[in-house]
Amino acid sequence: MMPLLMLDLKIKKKLKEHLKDLPFGAGLGFGSTPDRLSKDYEFSTIPSDSWFVRIWIQTGIVGLTLYIILIFLAIAIGGYIVLFKIKDKELLGILSALLAGVVGLTTSAYGNELLGQFPNCYLYFICLAIVFMGKYYDKELEEHEQLT
Repeated sequence: MMPLLMLDLKIKKKLKEHLKDLPFGAGLGFGSTPDRLSKDYEFSTIPSDSWFVRIWIQTGIVGLTLYIILIFLAIAIGGYIVLFKIKDKELLGILSALLAGVVGLTTSAYGNELLGQFPNCYLYFICLAIVFMGKYYDKELEEHEQLT
């Protein structure tokens, strides 16, 4: 029996060969498990074992690069907001936990198709949106404290 890491590397090598002439990928919808409609297509026989591999199959190296840059940029901006813009301690704890959850989901998406599953895909971006709205929540809390 082949160790899982060796199998994963073998699959990625096979994908690299198929995708070398497709910088924009095979198209949206490919890399699904299983591709019943396209059994003779080369990507239907290769399992996409992680979310990033699925993005790579569908959008190519160009799409994967843009996706990774945008996700890490969003996490970096969210981290800046949490570290330097939030003054309320309770809100700081809540937003830190939400951002940590986003980082955890991003990290675990390397090994699983986690971000493509039903509740996770929505919760991920809702948590990011709440973190980005943190400055406005902080301002509202500050105005409420001044009134009382």
